[in-house]
Amino acid sequence: MNIILKRPVRILCVLCILCISLMLSGCGGWYEQVLDQTLQSQLNTATILSDEELYQRAQKEMASGRVLDFYSTTSTAETSAENFMKKYPKLAGKIVYHEIDDAETYDFLSAEIRRGAGTVDMMLTQNGADLDTKLIQTGLAYRYFPEQYRDQVEKNFQLPVAVCLCNTLFIYNNCEGAIKDHNIWQFTEEEWKDQIYFKNPLDETENTNFLVMLTSPEWTEKIEKAYRNYYGNEWNNGDQYLSASYEWIDRFLKNCDFNHGSNSQICTSIAEADSGKMGFFVFTKIRKLEEEQRNRLNVMAYEDDVDCFSGYMYAIYASVANNADCPYTCALFINYLLSVEGFSEEGSWNHYAGYYSANKDVHKETGINDRDFSFWENTLVVEDSDYIQDNMEFVRDFLESALKTH
Repeated sequence: MNIILKRPVRILCVLCILCISLMLSGCGGWYEQVLDQTLQSQLNTATILSDEELYQRAQKEMASGRVLDFYSTTSTAETSAENFMKKYPKLAGKIVYHEIDDAETYDFLSAEIRRGAGTVDMMLTQNGADLDTKLIQTGLAYRYFPEQYRDQVEKNFQLPVAVCLCNTLFIYNNCEGAIKDHNIWQFTEEEWKDQIYFKNPLDETENTNFLVMLTSPEWTEKIEKAYRNYYGNEWNNGDQYLSASYEWIDRFLKNCDFNHGSNSQICTSIAEADSGKMGFFVFTKIRKLEEEQRNRLNVMAYEDDVDCFSGYMYAIYASVANNADCPYTCALFINYLLSVEGFSEEGSWNHYAGYYSANKDVHKETGINDRDFSFWENTLVVEDSDYIQDNMEFVRDFLESALKTH
């Protein structure tokens, strides 16, 4: 039987066929948007599911031979992945760890996700400001936070979710005894010239972020108070510096020795120094020292007379790639990393000094020369990604100018 269509109907059919053809072939962007919305909705659903419900969905995701490829700037995450698969045996062999260096993190991940090769599902990365601008705002990655931890994790560590916190501390060689009067302005004086080992902030993102944070209103006020305590009068430096924070940064950098290429090198050099030198380095690096070397070090934060701050705390954030094909498995893995069990299993972060969970229910393992997160939160400059993002360009220009005269 022949069906004869009237002219308006024929035109409408042709237009519909053309639209469908464009959407399925030439208009890949539309199709990708639909996939993205589906992935985002799945992550939204995952936030309210129990771990058991997520496990059931994760098994279905992985049934066709898929794996979860995740990149991490900390190698300890590999042990966490192994522990995770032991807890969820039906996912054994499905969580694949890839190491990535801090310097190449976001350029590499951006390129891989844009390629759409399916080689990146999840990331554990530091420097929240770059995570936001290079992955989140561009739509290349999504945030995820489970409702079950809403009361255990402070709001500023929820979106993006901080699965681990790290600190960079002032630590000194105690061969000549303890340093007295730990006021931060002390380290800007001539007596400390070339005595402070500090990785050049233009080559170390977290050191740059630390200095940017010092220019915030909160820390400027505290630095001015420390100035008053040390010098006996109010800070007033005319038009030379925008604030006391900028003066402290400039004078501090002039006292720094930048001849060490890594935090590990700084840690070892301070431990082996002949005299009482100061280092500003990642606390976790002390795990690589021999006991005799560790005994030569004093953590300034543990001494009662510290005036102002004794280091910097930053986070390792979890995010999910926009083309990940296992969102429920990613969500379950993130939940595990946030849990007391996941953070404290044998060989995981909590067994080392310098790693902390944003989950308040997680306490530092006994027998480690370390403190709980609550202690560090009160004595360190804590990363604020929004402030860093808004002020990075201006402060970095100042740093470049200051270092030219170093």
